[in-house]
Amino acid sequence: MFKRLFKSSKTHKLPGLEYKTLDWEFAQNESHEFTHIWQDKSSPARIFFQFIGSKPEIPTIKDVNQLRSLTREYLKQNHGSIIKVEIGKIQEVNVVEKILKFPMDPVGMIYLGSIVIPYQNCSYKLIVQCQEYEVFDK
Repeated sequence: MFKRLFKSSKTHKLPGLEYKTLDWEFAQNESHEFTHIWQDKSSPARIFFQFIGSKPEIPTIKDVNQLRSLTREYLKQNHGSIIKVEIGKIQEVNVVEKILKFPMDPVGMIYLGSIVIPYQNCSYKLIVQCQEYEVFDK
């Protein structure tokens, strides 16, 4: 099963990182050297993969309460809400994991899930954006 699943995977590069993708479309016109954008062919979902070549703008990777508080302040200005803000680990590297939601006009929500992998002088950010495109009344 895995051979079939990954048979169509392709290798892509960001500075200092090589990664594989499956059957999503590369948004060539919106992507550039430091940001790759992928679109699902059958839904409005998108994936953003970024290399940020400067010191991370994360004030702390040790205090989850401070991260949540700062995220709430940002979201107040943008009418969003927190679903999850956590500090996790990927292969012994501390990461920030977030799931946020933002209301759309006139109805529905946009959901953003992100993982930030901060290093001393750079970071990588993976963002998955999904939106409700049909809302049903029961």
